[in-house]
Amino acid sequence: MICATHKNVAMHNRSPYIEITDNIPAWSARSTLKPRSHKKRSPQMNEHIKRQAEEFMNAAKAAKIPENIQAFAQEGVAKSQEAFETLTAAAKDQAKVAEDFALATQAGIKSISAKMFDNTAVNAEAAFDAARSMASATSVPEVLRLQAEFFQRQFAVAGAQTKELFELSTRFATQSFETASEATAKSVEKARKRA
Repeated sequence: MICATHKNVAMHNRSPYIEITDNIPAWSARSTLKPRSHKKRSPQMNEHIKRQAEEFMNAAKAAKIPENIQAFAQEGVAKSQEAFETLTAAAKDQAKVAEDFALATQAGIKSISAKMFDNTAVNAEAAFDAARSMASATSVPEVLRLQAEFFQRQFAVAGAQTKELFELSTRFATQSFETASEATAKSVEKARKRA
């Protein structure tokens, strides 16, 4: 389907700037852009605009900001800077708290990990000792007796190791909490003193 040919002209200040021509299928659209022709300003108009700009600039140079507005602005800047410095100091304190807590946590985790590694090594050595004993046994009843003794010893050792790990992790958690609490209290106190 083809639309009838017609022209639409968009106007701005009585100057055409877009001409749309339709001689295309109904489902499509095409436009042809034409540059707008500008009228040249008269020298009197240019002088008038120049004079107005100069008058505005002269008035702006002579304008004074009232002292109360100036004082209000200066006070606002001073308070903003003071608040920024307080927040910056508090952020630095909190970063130090986080660092101390991380170091305490790292030390605690390291000690717990070392204890678990030591326990694993002790348990492995006991298992190898029991295996060597059972391998050198001469009868089935002796193997069963050695195995029963090994399990009894390991049960007692496992209980002691679990108790040690529990005490170590409890001590670590308590120290971490105390470190964080003390650091936070110091940080809050410093913030109160600044405010």
